[in-house]
Amino acid sequence: MYRLLSYTIDNGVYYDKRGAYPDNTALNCDVDHSLHLALSKDNGPFVPLFNNTGVWFPEADLDSGVIAGQTKTMLHPRLFRTEDNGFLLMAIRRDQNAPDEKTHGMVMQVFSPDLIHFEKETFLGMPDVMLQAVCTDPAISVPEIPHAVPGSIIDITDAEARRLLDAYGPLYNTGIRVPELTVKAGEKPAYDALPGLTAFYSDGSVHEKKVCWSKEDYDAADFDRPGVYTLRGEVQRVRHSFPFLGERVSDPCVVFIDGTYYLTRLVRRGSVMIVISKSPSLDGLKDAESVPIIGANGEYGDRQGTFWAPELHIVGGKPYIFTTNGTTSWNTTQSVVYACSGALTDPAAWSEPHYVVTKDGSRIRPDGVSLDMTVLSLHGNTYVLWSDRRWADPGVMLEPDIQDTADIRIAMVDPEHPWQLISDPVVICRPIYGFDRYETKVDEGPFVLKHGDDIFVSISGSSTGLADLYCVFFLHMKEDADPLDPASWDRDIRPALTKESVPGEYGPGHNCFVKDTVTGDDIFVYHAVPHDPDPAMQRAFLDRLRKINPDAFNGVAEESLLPRRYMGVRRVHWKADGTPYLALTDEQDLQPVFEHPVLSIRVEE
Repeated sequence: MYRLLSYTIDNGVYYDKRGAYPDNTALNCDVDHSLHLALSKDNGPFVPLFNNTGVWFPEADLDSGVIAGQTKTMLHPRLFRTEDNGFLLMAIRRDQNAPDEKTHGMVMQVFSPDLIHFEKETFLGMPDVMLQAVCTDPAISVPEIPHAVPGSIIDITDAEARRLLDAYGPLYNTGIRVPELTVKAGEKPAYDALPGLTAFYSDGSVHEKKVCWSKEDYDAADFDRPGVYTLRGEVQRVRHSFPFLGERVSDPCVVFIDGTYYLTRLVRRGSVMIVISKSPSLDGLKDAESVPIIGANGEYGDRQGTFWAPELHIVGGKPYIFTTNGTTSWNTTQSVVYACSGALTDPAAWSEPHYVVTKDGSRIRPDGVSLDMTVLSLHGNTYVLWSDRRWADPGVMLEPDIQDTADIRIAMVDPEHPWQLISDPVVICRPIYGFDRYETKVDEGPFVLKHGDDIFVSISGSSTGLADLYCVFFLHMKEDADPLDPASWDRDIRPALTKESVPGEYGPGHNCFVKDTVTGDDIFVYHAVPHDPDPAMQRAFLDRLRKINPDAFNGVAEESLLPRRYMGVRRVHWKADGTPYLALTDEQDLQPVFEHPVLSIRVEE
């Protein structure tokens, strides 16, 4: 028997900044005051689902008359059964941590068939006495979930609990299957054609893993003679500890071109510059030389503070770096494209910046900023996606009440001149939920991940100044849809990756995806801020950092190395429902007992 708890979190008004980010303030209600769920089996303790983060958030009111719209939150979540065996959520909607005057005297109601998919919220007027009943917290105690504010408890079936666990529970390896080969005597199987294994996971998904089988055992087997021969093996898989590099990295971009991996990123060596590293293997990027290619001589002066998120892409068979440049400070940042006419590592081969322009030749966001441009190639056309934000007053930079939302736009470009738009820009995503409005109303850092006939675009949302609060979610469309039609895209209603997803890794985001040439897996390359409440874990991180890059500690206090963004690398796991899962750690990917499988080959007469 399962019981399901609905609740919110009361973790204080403001985010605990751990001594960092002194100029930024975030209201915890943006993410804490959302629908949280926890399961109890056989009257045992409640276990939070989805890493104790919200699974449903009210939509912001972008037409509220407030610049960037009004973030909406909720309190007192109550779950009820519906006649069709679905669920009804009733709660009180709020304006962040204040009453919502638009819905005064009303209760918010949201229908859901399974607590995974939700209909749009509606509102129902209620007498004061009934509203008072809704707003009175029930006499429920759940000390096992710190800071939880209970809403209700209902019974659910085993099948319903299984669906919720598959959707929101931790994903982990549950077993493997190694096929048994049978061959005829005298028919020696090709060593390079030996099978791998199938790994099974808690949500019902599978992953095919390559195995390096012992050549010694293979050569020792007599395939002319009947019998059963066993080969010891070692699973080949992506295993990279965090951090991947021993230096601070924001917005890493790794691409694979003509047999070589290239990593582009920003570094500060006196001035800010764009550097590139290359290696025939992904792992080799850890030790590869970083070659300055743009800004190495300080030729852009104070404009170098406007370099952001360089991405290397091949468009029309030619290499380009999509990044930004400005005139003075970051509030003048505009998307630009650098073209390469020679070797990627030759600074002289890179052109001056071409500002990205609309069909009439004007810059795409002259009254604000544009940044984080990436490329989508589809049906022979080339599209760019980027983030831009309007300033209510371009002369004032950091006043939070004069910034509009940072939205994701898309347009088609001329592949021979990929800085030239040939279609009108279209908005396909805006920050509308608390998780991408946490401290800052920002959606940025788009990057494309294709899987079958599905196109996913990862988006990094929420605070850019409070780096801990960054998170990742996805846009999605089918390959045969029109990317310039906003209706082609749907977006996640909950984050895919947050500071709660992987222990010690806060603010995950601004990522890219690349294939691993050894395993064939999709690889998630990202940055995150190392944090851990356990001093021993923080010590372990610093020890790993010292081992990777001892020079980082020269004349520098250890505490100055944290919190900072560092680069991470993990395998993308494809869930049973066809969606990408980004939080799979090495331990969850494969149980240690399965690291060294055995292949049996039966030789028959």
